[in-house]
Amino acid sequence: MQASRSRILAARTRSAASPTGWRGRGTRETLFEQQVAAPPPDNGKGIPGDAPDRERPQDMTARYKSPEPGAASGSSIPPQDPAPQQPQDHGELLAYQRELELQNALLRETQEALEAARNRYMDLYDSAPVGFVTLTPEGLIREANLTATGLLGRERAHLLGRPMTDFLAPGQEEPLFEHLRRAASSRERVTAELSLQGPDGEPLPVRLDTTVTEPAGAAFAYLATLTDISEQKRLEAENRRHQRELEQLSRAALVGEIASTLAHDLNQPLAAINNYAAAARNDLAAPESRYDRAREAMARLSEQVGYAGDLIRSVREMLRPSDSLQEALDINGVIRESGRLMARFLEEHAGTLRTELAGDLPPVTGNATQLKQVIVNLAVNALEAYEERGLNSRPIRIRTRKGDNGEVLVEVMDQAGGMEEATRQNLFEPFYTTKAQGLGMGLAICRTIVESHGGALWARPNDQGGTTVGFKMPGPWESQDP
Repeated sequence: MQASRSRILAARTRSAASPTGWRGRGTRETLFEQQVAAPPPDNGKGIPGDAPDRERPQDMTARYKSPEPGAASGSSIPPQDPAPQQPQDHGELLAYQRELELQNALLRETQEALEAARNRYMDLYDSAPVGFVTLTPEGLIREANLTATGLLGRERAHLLGRPMTDFLAPGQEEPLFEHLRRAASSRERVTAELSLQGPDGEPLPVRLDTTVTEPAGAAFAYLATLTDISEQKRLEAENRRHQRELEQLSRAALVGEIASTLAHDLNQPLAAINNYAAAARNDLAAPESRYDRAREAMARLSEQVGYAGDLIRSVREMLRPSDSLQEALDINGVIRESGRLMARFLEEHAGTLRTELAGDLPPVTGNATQLKQVIVNLAVNALEAYEERGLNSRPIRIRTRKGDNGEVLVEVMDQAGGMEEATRQNLFEPFYTTKAQGLGMGLAICRTIVESHGGALWARPNDQGGTTVGFKMPGPWESQDP
C-alpha cells in the first residue's frame, strides 16, 4: 500500500506541475485518489504501523470502509478529512474554467475576424471595376459579382445556373467555345474580344480574360473577367476617322505639290486628241475617203483618251477619302501607276525614275490608294533630298523583291549623300522635319499606313552613297492582325 500511495502522490505531483494542471483527469478519479491515499496501513490491531507482507483481501476491504456510526474507534482507522484539500482542488477547477473561457473568447474573436475578412472580400468582389464570372466546364454560370450582373443585364439570382451563351450577341457562341477550349488546353490565361447582348439590345463589346482553376476533389472551373471596352472601341473608331482625314489632307498636299505637272500631263493627251480628231475628219471629208488612215487616227485618239482618263482617275483616287477596303493587289502594278502619276513631276525637277520589279512576287492584301500614297511620298522625299544638297544628277530607283520569309519588300533608293543617324532615327516621327517648310507629317503618315497593313517601314544607308527607305508587306499566308 505504501507503494500505491507513492505512485498516486507522484501522479498528483506531476499533474500539479503540468501547465494544464488536473486537466484531462475526471473529478471522481481525483477525489477517489485522495480517499485511498489518506489512511495509513495498520497491523491488524487498529494501531498504525507497518503492514504485514501478506494481507487478506477482506482485511484490506474492511480497512477502507468508512466506520459505521457508533462503532468503536479502534475497530478501523477513520478516513482523513478531505476538507484541507478542497481549496486547492477548487482553485484548479477555477483556473481550468478561466482557461476555457479565454479559449472561447479567442475562438469568438477568430470567428469575428474571419467574418469581417469574408465581408471585406465580398465587398471587393462585388465592387470590382470588372465583372467576375465563374463558369462550369459546360459553360454554366456558377458565380458572378455585381459588375458582371450589370454587364449581363440580369440580377444574380437570374444568372446562376444559366449558360453564358444566353447573354452573348448573335454569332458569338462559337468564338466563346473556342476561347474556353484554348483556356482548358493551355491552362494559362487567354484573352478574347466578344460582344454581349447589351441591355438596350445593342452589342456591348467586352474583353474576356479566362483562366482555369482545379480545386482538390472537384471538377475544374473557368475563372473569367469581363471588361467593358465600348469606350475603347469608340476612341479607336474616332482615331481611325481622324487618321483617314489626315491621310486625305496629306494626299491633297501631295497632289497640290505636283499639280502643275499634272496640268501639263493632261494638256499633252488633249492636244493629241484634237490633232487625231482633225486628221480623221479631213480623211473622211476627202473626195476619195481614206478610211484606213481615219481608222488609224481614231485608234490613236482612243489611246490618248484612255491615258487622260487614267491620269484623272489616279488624281481623283488620291484626293477622295479612302475607305478601309483591302483587296489582293499586284504591288508591281501599284508602283507602275505611281510612276505614271509622278512622271512629269520628276522630269521637271531633273529626276529620273528606274524600276526593278521582281516577277515572282505573290499578291499582297492592301488598299491601292493608300499604297500609292506611300510610294509617291517616298519618291518625292528622295527628290527633295537631292534639291537640298544642290545635286544636278537625281536618279531614283524603286525595287521590289521577295524577303527571306516570303514577304514582299519595296525599296526606294537615292544617291543624295545619306543622312545623319539622329535624323534617320526620328525620320518617321510626327512633326519631325529637316526642311524649311512643311509639317513633317508625310513620312509619319506613311508609317501609319504601312503598319495598318501589317508591315513595317525603315530607313538605312545604301552602298550608292545615299539612303534606302523601304517597307515590307506580309505574304498572303501571314496574319494581317496587329
